[in-house]
Amino acid sequence: KRSEGLKVKDEDKKIIIDLYRFALTGLIIDWISKGMKGDPQDIIRRIGYLFEGSIYASLERSDKMPV
Repeated sequence: KRSEGLKVKDEDKKIIIDLYRFALTGLIIDWISKGMKGDPQDIIRRIGYLFEGSIYASLERSDKMPV
């Protein structure tokens, strides 16, 4: 949905999706392995804030990437 109006290759979409999926999965696994310290709501809020706009920025770069 975020790529509407942009010419983003399917392979780039997959790379972006996998990057965020693995990053978030890794953060969750790390949080669990360290004893689940910290408020999960706070952690989710911070992640959301820190990554705000980064997916769209990646899609825009894909749109402008030379073939």
